[in-house]
Amino acid sequence: MAPGVGPLLRSLEGAPFVRYREILGSHAAGEFTIRVDQVPADPFAESARICLIGGRAAAGLLPEAVRDRHARVGVEDWFARRAVAACAQLGSARPGQTHVRVQEIGSAIVERSACRLGSDTIELRLLVDLPVASGRIRGTECERLFVEDLPRIATRTLLCSSDAARKAREAAQVAADHGMLQRQIVERGLVAFLPDGAWLDEGSTTVRATPQRLEAPASLATHLEREQGGSVRGLAIPAGVTLIVGGAFQGKSALVDALVAAVHPHPPGHAWAGIASHPDAVPIRAEPGRFVQGLDLTAFLDDPPWGMRAACYSTDCASAVVSQAAAVAEALEVGARVLLIDEDRSAPRWLARDGVMQRLVPRPQDSITPFLERARELYEDHGVSSVVATGAIGDFVQVADTVLSVEDGRLNDVTLQARDLAAATRSFRVRESGRAMRLPAPRIPEVAPDADLARLHVGARGRSLRVGSQTISLDMLDPVTEPGQPRTLARWLEEVARRIAEGGTVRDLAFSFDEWIEREGLDALAPPAAYDLTRPRRFELAAVLGRWRALRFRPCPGDGT
Repeated sequence: MAPGVGPLLRSLEGAPFVRYREILGSHAAGEFTIRVDQVPADPFAESARICLIGGRAAAGLLPEAVRDRHARVGVEDWFARRAVAACAQLGSARPGQTHVRVQEIGSAIVERSACRLGSDTIELRLLVDLPVASGRIRGTECERLFVEDLPRIATRTLLCSSDAARKAREAAQVAADHGMLQRQIVERGLVAFLPDGAWLDEGSTTVRATPQRLEAPASLATHLEREQGGSVRGLAIPAGVTLIVGGAFQGKSALVDALVAAVHPHPPGHAWAGIASHPDAVPIRAEPGRFVQGLDLTAFLDDPPWGMRAACYSTDCASAVVSQAAAVAEALEVGARVLLIDEDRSAPRWLARDGVMQRLVPRPQDSITPFLERARELYEDHGVSSVVATGAIGDFVQVADTVLSVEDGRLNDVTLQARDLAAATRSFRVRESGRAMRLPAPRIPEVAPDADLARLHVGARGRSLRVGSQTISLDMLDPVTEPGQPRTLARWLEEVARRIAEGGTVRDLAFSFDEWIEREGLDALAPPAAYDLTRPRRFELAAVLGRWRALRFRPCPGDGT
């Protein structure tokens, strides 16, 4: 500990909490540095932000272990999880006395602020409740925190044995392999890759006595290259329209969940480690009651009879059908290339209509064009693939390129069998839409007349955002899996409030955020250093914009609407 810090902490015993700010700055702690970046104004506002800094050499991280962004994020994730364990050990040793924690960490490997690798250093960023009693500093206890507890966490986290360093390199390799798999998925025109041995039952509501490990059927098996050489065999889901069929409790939803989660890598040993989805895959769910503003829904909706234009549709409380059409439009607006759809989380009327209902309620009485009518056009005309899991809508076979059956967690290619059955089984369904599908028109966001963004207050709690007087629920936005993502979205909305006067479309704002964070890192959102942020994708950014009532949207000039 730097000379004078210990005596200073002791001298603060009983002083007002605000005097804790005298410890701001860097302090030596043996081979580590403790940097106090922020002390709250009062003990009930938030936690102090304290960074532990160690050398990369002491962690056994050779330069080649962190060779690209994917590997770096994998190593940072591994150290953050190691820090969670170290903080838990400290809390068990001193229950009720020491409150040191890392930001909440979900199951996926994602870029977050808890740990950051520098060129020669590793920074571990902790949220610390400084010792206080009745608003007064407990200086002696805080001295023990700085002299004993924080160095102990640094030692347990940032100093690695040869075995721990090997595990850190494995985490880097898993993340780098996932990046390599995603590049090949894009290059080869695939939707996803599931390696042999993957366990698809993770998160399933069905409990199996013997979990089923995946073995790719020969017709869809392929080998993809790993980042440092060698290949891995697995199931390649090709681009186009893929149908996943099966009975109840067989694993259809579990497979969709795996594909949704696999836009990010998962740590070694996780059931979904090694599964990779297209980086621009987006889950599409029904969300009845959501706010919709200025969206082009002409692909799925005719102009309603009450005068609203489908080309610029707005509602304060969308139906399940409209909400799912809106989810597709928002995803396509910012470049989605794969739509992941589960029948159990969809509006049945939006997915399809059978032949009886087509005749009983013919067009133009019905103004909804089901997704079944658009799936082929989306792929053939716009290059957007779909994966649809269903156990009840056989008509999807007529538009599917690939049909996979799920039986007790096993996957089989039943494409030829499904086509034969479709040909042998008469369907009364007829083509409903006579107009060609176009992608949704781009939108330009503007501040609503009654909104005051100059006094904007944004916060995040759990899976929701509080923006001014509005609460935006993120429950339907997968893969938002940890609180750091809503907090990042909240920070980004503050940035949008500053940028929106510059003009630009929703797509421009979403892509510019991606590029900005790629270049500057999450610290750009909370200078000088972020502590509790997790990077979302641009699709989640666009979805939050579409739910923000302080904005209004107008079509981009020249879009033809």
